[in-house]
Amino acid sequence: VVDLVDGSGVVASLSTVGFVALREHGVAEADLSAMRELLVDLFAVDEASKARQAITRENYRGFIPQRFFTPNRDSKAGNGTATADGFEGYKLHWECPPGHPVSNECSLYGPNRWPEHPARMQQVVASWWVAMEGLVDRLLDVLADEMGLDRSALAGAMEAPLTNTTLLHYPARSPDDLAPAFHAHKDITVVTVLDPDPVGGLEVRTRDGRWVEAACPGGALL
Repeated sequence: VVDLVDGSGVVASLSTVGFVALREHGVAEADLSAMRELLVDLFAVDEASKARQAITRENYRGFIPQRFFTPNRDSKAGNGTATADGFEGYKLHWECPPGHPVSNECSLYGPNRWPEHPARMQQVVASWWVAMEGLVDRLLDVLADEMGLDRSALAGAMEAPLTNTTLLHYPARSPDDLAPAFHAHKDITVVTVLDPDPVGGLEVRTRDGRWVEAACPGGALL
């Protein structure tokens, strides 16, 4: 658990444990609370609406159906018998401005799909996204300083980022349903920021291979 007031301890935690719980991160509680409240309404919509606004191969934005993903075939869990994940989600990407030249480079660039309900989603997400980008900018400065790099070296790579987020919901399941809520995986990103649910259940693998619960204090981000 590290306070991000001056960044001390962040690199040590990432280098030894691989994860860090951040306090004093600068993301307003109002933004975090508004997002949590939004998710309750977002995933309460009817299944027909979710299906109409689901992700496609051509546009990886929108609702992700429950049990849509299974472990990759080349992973230890992806042996052809693995059960599908129990979560459902909503996929968002960096809101690429219309006409931006980078949109021709990759189909992951472009405008987001905003659902029919709740109507406030775009406004809530926009405020939350700006706050989270501010946190990531601070983390990149900390990492650049530790590696002896000019801060612009990392910041410059984020001018047209492939930043994305998956809004998650884990529906209630029967006790005999042994499928994982979300299979073990690695994020291929510069940095991943999570807002853990107070209910718990999130596990992370330490550098020595142990799976431990990611105990995150209230108000902290992982």
